[in-house]
Amino acid sequence: MTRRPLSWMCVAATFGSITAVAQVAPTGAENAALVDEIVPEVDRAVSAGLSFLASSQAKDGSFGQGRYGRNVAVSSLACLAFMSD
Repeated sequence: MTRRPLSWMCVAATFGSITAVAQVAPTGAENAALVDEIVPEVDRAVSAGLSFLASSQAKDGSFGQGRYGRNVAVSSLACLAFMSD
């Protein structure tokens, strides 16, 4: 029996998992919200949060201050909020 390096088996397993997920994943960004799931209060809270993020963005496009200023992880999380549906 020939031994394959463990790293190749991990790559093969990961690729197989990604391929399987890609075949069943929806193609759009639609969210199947339930009837009355997004009530006006939630919609206002989300809008207020996005307005706050937009107003607190730095001139260089980053988000955060002090220890977290110009941190790519903080900026990425803020961008995800804008991309969500």
